[in-house]
Amino acid sequence: MSASEIRALFAVASRPEVVSLAGGMPDLTQLPLDTVGAALADLVRTRGAVAMQYGSGQGDVTLRERILDVMAPQQVNAHPDDIVVTTGSQQALDLVTRIFIDPGDVVIAEAPSYVGALGVFRSYQAEVVHVPMDAHGLIPEALESCLERLRATGRRAKLLYTVPNYHNPAGVTLSAERRPRIIEIAQKYGVLVLEDDPYGLLGFDGDPLPALRSYTADGVIYLGSFSKTFAPGFRVGWAVAPHAVREKLVLASESAILCPSSFSQLAIATYLETHDWKHQIGLFRDLYMARRDATVEALAERLPRSTWNIPSGGFYVWVGLPDGLDAKAMLPRAVTERVAYVPGTAFFADGQGRTHLRLSYCYPTPERIREGVRRLASVIDEELEILETFGGQGVVDASDRATAAPGNPGLDSPTPDLA
Repeated sequence: MSASEIRALFAVASRPEVVSLAGGMPDLTQLPLDTVGAALADLVRTRGAVAMQYGSGQGDVTLRERILDVMAPQQVNAHPDDIVVTTGSQQALDLVTRIFIDPGDVVIAEAPSYVGALGVFRSYQAEVVHVPMDAHGLIPEALESCLERLRATGRRAKLLYTVPNYHNPAGVTLSAERRPRIIEIAQKYGVLVLEDDPYGLLGFDGDPLPALRSYTADGVIYLGSFSKTFAPGFRVGWAVAPHAVREKLVLASESAILCPSSFSQLAIATYLETHDWKHQIGLFRDLYMARRDATVEALAERLPRSTWNIPSGGFYVWVGLPDGLDAKAMLPRAVTERVAYVPGTAFFADGQGRTHLRLSYCYPTPERIREGVRRLASVIDEELEILETFGGQGVVDASDRATAAPGNPGLDSPTPDLA
């Protein structure tokens, strides 16, 4: 484990005068805090002795039953006994990696991939091999080709880590047509699928697609979280796993934390029982969709020479810079101009990503988003002017856009603001 050299910049970026388009923090302004406060007060009054006591290492059974309802739109069919409650889905990532990965084992991850997962894999000394995505998500043919190459060299991937819905950071969604094919390939090569789905209920267009876990109960571990759909401060996530894996997850969790927070679990169970949580998620979707629209409109107005996706849900837009620019090298100038983003190098294990950056639209208001994109555009324009005046020193050549800076691993230890 090592600290990120970018961490100090984001200490500056947290100042109120800086428009941060970096952090993936949900906006809780739409959360009915008075209702939540009343529910918590009632919980303490009626069940305080239980809520503030140790609990089960697997998690509260009432909450596990409620989680079944939360997963129903993604067609995840399970039993409460299949669920292990964790301290956020980040702990579930750590536990699964601890159980399955020995130093030098191969983990397949999308290119780009979630920075928090890459940090976990790196901490257990896994070798991360990236497989490309396109506008429809992970490419099945590329996945199979990668697994075949590994087999030819006598190596086998232990895990396939994927964020199929409203990907962090790329913003794309794995298409319905590709989902069963990904499962088929994973089963053919004996690879366990680790499906990370914190954003699945935050789509802007129609119902969620079936989870990969919906195609098979074996060979897939499904991770969920209340951090994006309720509140991250409670730190409650979960894993749905095959029986043998579930038992190991409970043992690993008990060795790490004894048990997840009883208070947080009962607070969320009470919220799900007493509040119209589906309506609440609908309010969040409307909020984030308006901010997505503000981001895309501002990009179209201010950054005509850049490229970006239009996400159909979630928190993120993945922006490609004009040829020759380096998102990581440009970041200090951006922070000086009071705007922050996450450079693409954070999302690759092999140093790629210098030609891209991630913008998060979940937390700033539409007005702040427009101002942040305006500031970012001024930085990019200045960088382009320098490039055109002095040539390519210190920038990324267009021919190196896929493999720039192989010696730079990006962010090793993400803060919550970056994740």
